[in-house]
Amino acid sequence: MIKGKTDKKSVQEFAVNNFAPIFNKQLEENGGEFIVGKKITWLDFLLADAIDGIFERIKPQNLEIFKKLEIHRDRIFETKNDDGSLRLIKTIQKRRDFDENLQE
Repeated sequence: MIKGKTDKKSVQEFAVNNFAPIFNKQLEENGGEFIVGKKITWLDFLLADAIDGIFERIKPQNLEIFKKLEIHRDRIFETKNDDGSLRLIKTIQKRRDFDENLQE
């Protein structure tokens, strides 16, 4: 876990070495569609949002490890309510206060 470090290098190292392997494994063990169970849960939304933020910081050579998580993110972002509206409100994508605290 990142303790006290918020620079981009620390975030990237954590994402590549810890975050991606853990969630790739969980996604695979659960059948590849959802993180837990057989239907969408709040954890799928949380993970999709986290992955979206991580992609802003990952170097191109590290993107391959996130391929399955990217597919999961896209599926969750495209999930719709019964009325056809997107289930994951776009305001969740505007929540990048953390970015302002990152140092080069």
